[in-house]
Amino acid sequence: MKLNKFRWAILTTIISLFLLILAGSIVRTTGSGLGCPDWPHCFGQWIPPTDVSQLPVDYKEKFAVAGRQIADFDATKTWIEYINRLLGVLVGLEMIWLMLTAWPHRKVHPALFKGSVFVFILTSIQGGIGAKVVSSHLAPHLITFHMFLAVVILLIAIGLYIHSLEVRKKLTIRSNRLGLIVLGLALIQLILGTEVREGVDAVTNAGVTLRSEWLDQESLLFMIHRSFSIFYLIVFGLWIGQLWKEEPYPMARKFIVAVFLATLLAPLSGIILAYFSMPAFAQPLHLFIATLIISGDFVLIYRPGHAPV
Repeated sequence: MKLNKFRWAILTTIISLFLLILAGSIVRTTGSGLGCPDWPHCFGQWIPPTDVSQLPVDYKEKFAVAGRQIADFDATKTWIEYINRLLGVLVGLEMIWLMLTAWPHRKVHPALFKGSVFVFILTSIQGGIGAKVVSSHLAPHLITFHMFLAVVILLIAIGLYIHSLEVRKKLTIRSNRLGLIVLGLALIQLILGTEVREGVDAVTNAGVTLRSEWLDQESLLFMIHRSFSIFYLIVFGLWIGQLWKEEPYPMARKFIVAVFLATLLAPLSGIILAYFSMPAFAQPLHLFIATLIISGDFVLIYRPGHAPV
């Protein structure tokens, strides 16, 4: 039985997960995390308001979060957060569709069905963590874990898609070891970057409005994040060089080049953030590029072979 429906289901899910991570980054960048102060409703409604006149006079107290009054109603932030939630619901529905398409293959390809169930469970947990993020008034480390789990879910989904192709190229032991090290370093760098962002959040929450004052470039965490990127690039370069020697297929080589170029874009976007007063567009772009790099590293480790299925 062919896996075409399953592949289509997992591919659309992967695309939605990328969009969801991007949307989550925009939510954080714009400070829209409490645009909807309750969950799963938004100001007690399934369709959020578009004007403050649609809310009760005491809405700040009525929808207080963790005992603290919410800020003045901002329709833009409310709808940014609401769209982010709608994408989350879409991903949840796609996960259900994924399990249904994997069900007919549960005997011949049990790993695909079990993986689909596992990723659905993780997505459900992720939804609960998202609710906790709101109810905790955007607890910083909870946001970091929320982001990290989103990337883990994405990687599992990518792994399921590659596994459905059934044929993979066996890499040398050295490539596998280097690749796993590179992937681990990329995940650490993602966490460090998220922690740096938490420092920015603390500054903005204190009322600092000048973007040039948001990032403390002398902080230990920022210096570690910046220096770690150099270390990552060195190890990544060694791994890419090894892959280039092993991989004779033109399409695979093109993908290696694409991941390499994306990896070069990450520090560039970081430089824009650090030295050009943290322009709004660069923040979600920086995270999105980082997500692409991690996904690309994973695919290079577990990339499909070139023999027909």
